[in-house]
Amino acid sequence: MGKLAEISLRPESAEDAPFIDELVIAVREMERGFRDLPVDERTRLLVEQSRLQQADYRRKFPQAHFLVIVVSGKLVGRFYVNHTTNHTRVVELSVLPDYQGHGIGHQLSRKGPERDFQCEF
Repeated sequence: MGKLAEISLRPESAEDAPFIDELVIAVREMERGFRDLPVDERTRLLVEQSRLQQADYRRKFPQAHFLVIVVSGKLVGRFYVNHTTNHTRVVELSVLPDYQGHGIGHQLSRKGPERDFQCEF
């Protein structure tokens, strides 16, 4: 059995942009259309896509909570959620591959951004 790790959320800041780019690359680099490209080209395209996606999310969901997921002090993902009077929409939930499969996404989708929680690693 692994140890419990403290999972928390905090608002995303401009200083998180390099991490968000790293996250998009890590999550998407092996997708069809990217995996066969030279590394430099793949990285350039995914960083560009990351920046365009960020701008689009902020334009479409100006009132959303743009949060980063932190495990034991390390940035491991992003959780973007938009609350309206009629519903809650998860705009984006991405976790670095090394942190997938530990229940982070499951807990966030059940508990939402209001609470910190723990996960076993």
